[in-house]
Amino acid sequence: MRCVFQGSIDGVTDEECSNHFATFFVTAGVLADQDHRVARELLMSGKILALEQILEQLKSEYPGARILEVELEQEDEIVIYEIDLLDSGGQVWELELDASSGQLLDRKLEE
Repeated sequence: MRCVFQGSIDGVTDEECSNHFATFFVTAGVLADQDHRVARELLMSGKILALEQILEQLKSEYPGARILEVELEQEDEIVIYEIDLLDSGGQVWELELDASSGQLLDRKLEE
């Protein structure tokens, strides 16, 4: 499953976030309808947090950051939000967060 969203942390409206799977952009080809349904079901069943919650969580740590890419991936039994963002200092970060809890799993500064 690979869904991609692009935008800024501060620029995402509540409506966009509540429907974020419907507005994802697709990378590396066409996103299968089944993947979209699975992602939507995970959100609606409460098994993952809405992208809005994840972005809200990142606002305080990365004020003014610009989201470059968000992917929703499943690794084994864990669903992960992988977020690439450009911070206000011009550095690009790759963050991996547990989609069910919002817990930061990994953070890498891109070179």
